[in-house]
Amino acid sequence: MSIEKSILPPNEHIVYVLRKTGMSKTELGKLNLSQFYTLLKELYFQENVDRHNHLTELALLLSTITNAPIPRKAWSGKSSKDFYLGDMPTRDGKQPSPVDELAKKKGVKIPSK
Repeated sequence: MSIEKSILPPNEHIVYVLRKTGMSKTELGKLNLSQFYTLLKELYFQENVDRHNHLTELALLLSTITNAPIPRKAWSGKSSKDFYLGDMPTRDGKQPSPVDELAKKKGVKIPSK
């Protein structure tokens, strides 16, 4: 019986799923290909959410350090958005356009849409 390599998940993906979930090889082997890739996609999404939360906390820490009471001539307060402008990841991978959001909010119809 010959199996094409293109239908098998790469070894890196298998190791990644095993490492992140703690599943055994036999449990992972029981998943069909669709379930495997759904699990892999969810793991990547959760990792992106964790990274976003970590960077947001780091930006808050940096803004706190920057705003510490140090005597200086030209002081300008900083916020966490000055250090990190990332948006929360979405499951479908598509972020809504800021122009579309503003147009919807103001009730303006965009001609190209």
